[in-house]
Amino acid sequence: MKHFIFAPEQKSYEVAILIKDSHFDAAKLITYYVEPLASLGVAKDKLIAFDLSYDKKKVSAKHITQELNKLMPALQKIGIKYIYVADAEYFKTLAKQRKADAHIGYVFPCAINPYNYIQVVLGLNYQGLLYNPNQAPKLDLSLATLASVVNNNYQALGLNIIQQEEYPQTYTEIAAFLTKLHQYPSLTCDIETFSLKLFKAGIGSISFAWNKNCGGAFLVDYIKQQPNEPCYGRQINDKKLKFLLTDFFINYKGNLKFHNATFDIKVLILNLFMKSKQDYQGMLYGLEVMCRHIDDTKIIAYLALNTTAELSLSLKDLGHEYAGNYAQSDIKDIRLIKAQDLLRYNLTDCLTTWFVYEKYYPVMLQDNQLNIYETIMLPSLKVIIQMELVGMPICLKRVAEVKQELLVIQAKHLDTIAKSSVVANCEYRLKLLALTAINAKLKTKQHGMDKVANFKFNPNSPNQLTELLYETMGLPILDITKTGNPATGGDTLEKLINHTSNQEYKDVINALIGLSKVDKILTSFIPAFEQAVVKEDGHAYLHGSFNLGGTVSGRLSSSDPNLQNIPSGSEYGKLIKSCFKPSKGWIFAGADFNALEARIDALLTKDSAKLAVYVDGYDSHAYNAYHYWKPKFPEIQLIPPTDSLRTFKVDINGVVYAILQGTVVETPNGTQMKIEDYYDTYSKLL
Repeated sequence: MKHFIFAPEQKSYEVAILIKDSHFDAAKLITYYVEPLASLGVAKDKLIAFDLSYDKKKVSAKHITQELNKLMPALQKIGIKYIYVADAEYFKTLAKQRKADAHIGYVFPCAINPYNYIQVVLGLNYQGLLYNPNQAPKLDLSLATLASVVNNNYQALGLNIIQQEEYPQTYTEIAAFLTKLHQYPSLTCDIETFSLKLFKAGIGSISFAWNKNCGGAFLVDYIKQQPNEPCYGRQINDKKLKFLLTDFFINYKGNLKFHNATFDIKVLILNLFMKSKQDYQGMLYGLEVMCRHIDDTKIIAYLALNTTAELSLSLKDLGHEYAGNYAQSDIKDIRLIKAQDLLRYNLTDCLTTWFVYEKYYPVMLQDNQLNIYETIMLPSLKVIIQMELVGMPICLKRVAEVKQELLVIQAKHLDTIAKSSVVANCEYRLKLLALTAINAKLKTKQHGMDKVANFKFNPNSPNQLTELLYETMGLPILDITKTGNPATGGDTLEKLINHTSNQEYKDVINALIGLSKVDKILTSFIPAFEQAVVKEDGHAYLHGSFNLGGTVSGRLSSSDPNLQNIPSGSEYGKLIKSCFKPSKGWIFAGADFNALEARIDALLTKDSAKLAVYVDGYDSHAYNAYHYWKPKFPEIQLIPPTDSLRTFKVDINGVVYAILQGTVVETPNGTQMKIEDYYDTYSKLL
């Protein structure tokens, strides 16, 4: 256990800074913690730092407990009153919390007896700033929290953000509230729903706020009340109330601000403007009304932060420093909480949306992103919402047929694996290992093989695949996982098949590759397809979500289900595509840009090599590969654009190779493999 002090040594200290041992650097601790705390009124002579030991890349709970059992008595001995723990895993044990990040800005009593008098503050490891500089506000907030606790002026986040709140109950009260809203030139709006599924969502409650401290909310659809709770909303005719709400949106001339507008607006359009699931006339009118003058703070924050680092754009995370952790736990079902609590929660969302807007809109302007926001992002919302409301037609009968075809393929792969002698040998080795582990826990009595008689090899277990591929088969380790273990994924299996001449091994590996592919379809896509919604025309439709700001590159992402990740060019592409059929009277049409991002990149950078692809007509893959390989193979020649082959040729020792993805080439050791695998294996040697 190492420690640092930052002033002349003394017998006692008030604050212990705890940080991972690999980042235990005195100079960095001074820069990121000690000096900022001194500026906040926490003297250096009150501080002492200790390193936190890790037993592996992701520290185990057992190791944390062992280390804290040694550390806490030492902290007690030197009089520590406050712990600033810049480590999420250690914090969870010290404060007995399941999550960490949501608790930045708060103080907790130590959960370990008898040290409950020590107060624990979650910090941020300075190393995180190297990967994501946008984390700096969290570090500042955590240090300000510690300083306020030490200086005895701590106040929990979000306590006083609501200064004026209105919760109308009757039809008359709600009508008056909505009429009052017309005086405000801009409002934030947020809804609470019963589900994230479009046709199950409904409008549980809706909230409006005219600034970050004032607003109101009311119930719309039926909400199951708690016992002995006032009967909010039950006396209101739902259709009459929804007509009132629809009329407000039609006649409100101001600006509406949402966070993640696509979700709220599509639910509002479906429930307020559409008479049925396929009322496209009502949908188009609703789109015109709801999208005519809006802002989306999620997109604003995305453009303002403008980072390639991993980023959360959730309202709770973006507004944490203002509203704190007001969602103490995720609400799974809004009917299970009190109506008044739901309305206050809904209102807090609206107030927080104002905070996010006021914080990030000026940053977006300063970063010259307004034109992108107004000409690309906002207009895209309307298109995306319409796509999500219309959905993608799919034939459920065909889905059932495809599922059966896939199950037959899956069974064949499993049968190949089950009948293999090498798998049987591996299974026996695994049984011995399991039996050894069981007997190691016993003092005297030892079990025999009958104890593990029911053990079966599991091809979906990475650990068992590791045993099969690298121990039983003795194949070379070509790739490793993020945790440092030998990789067993599909890409690795594709490479490993080129490293054995044993036909049985090849058969098993091919079966594992095939099983991996078919399992992905059966577990990721078929269940989502089966959840398609049958509409008035008798046809089923998939309704996914398309997310602006969901990727680093600016592309759309898709979820629930991911309609952008449906197989197209793989061996199952045609099979999966056969599930999608237009309803009667409609046809499918498709359009795609040819290398859109690469063309924009070429135009923006003015790079002569990139422009040559489009100006002179070269194939981009061939052109890029040519310039990569040319220094290593001077004899390489680029095929003129008029050549029918979309590639280039390499002449090595009198053998001409057409280098194209999927092309099989001869390797230096005389074996053959695909060019992409050849590149992965041998490029570092060239």
